[in-house]
Amino acid sequence: MKTQPERAAEWVSRWRALGPVLEPERAAGFATADMAATASAFDGLLQASLHTHPPSPDSGLIGQQRLFRRLRDA
Repeated sequence: MKTQPERAAEWVSRWRALGPVLEPERAAGFATADMAATASAFDGLLQASLHTHPPSPDSGLIGQQRLFRRLRDA
């Protein structure tokens, strides 16, 4: 039985070999993508997630400044 590092090395080796073979298909997908439809779908997912996970009432800047102050004073 192969160890986890051996399996990981095989996985990396496979993807290293297949990456160049699959790259033209990936590039073609980007070239033909409908960005408006993609953006609309992403917006729908974002709006759906906001119903279950509403944003916090603050922007987070106060917390960020507090963190920066602690780091500066450390």
